[in-house]
Amino acid sequence: MPTILLADDDEALRALLVRRLLAAGWTVREASDGTQALRSARESPPDVAALDVNMPGLDGYAVCRMLRVDARTRDVAVILLTGALEPESPRRDPPPDAWISKPFPLADFIVKTTGLLKTRVRGMEDARERCDACGTEFLPGGGRFRTSDGTLCPDCHEAAPRSAERDRTLPPQNSP
Repeated sequence: MPTILLADDDEALRALLVRRLLAAGWTVREASDGTQALRSARESPPDVAALDVNMPGLDGYAVCRMLRVDARTRDVAVILLTGALEPESPRRDPPPDAWISKPFPLADFIVKTTGLLKTRVRGMEDARERCDACGTEFLPGGGRFRTSDGTLCPDCHEAAPRSAERDRTLPPQNSP
């Protein structure tokens, strides 16, 4: 069963979503603030994290950012839930995988969450790559790095110079 981490300080909304998600076959973990959500995701990464933008402690943007930079959680699909009619900034870095504006029909939330999970899983299965540095096969969900020397897995990239950027071609490095 897929796992979702549902983080929102609105207890009534969480309760409604939990009932619907359980009925749809999801395993649900809950958090009432961003700090709890981040701790939970790091302890056991979910398939999807649905994060309220405005939570006590860390907000949804901060949790999303921290999930993306952590090797354990960078492949978690992130949905930001916002009370704004339009997301504050779809160009947030790093961007979430999806936005949902409150209020929303519960059925739409389930459809969007399930669709996002299917897209992520299908994309990861189709996109396995092999690291040119160590030969390890890896999934590119948050860790494909292109350099002038080839493709590096997340672990090899971490050892590369910090100027390396995701999914960009880098100029050759001068070697002594």
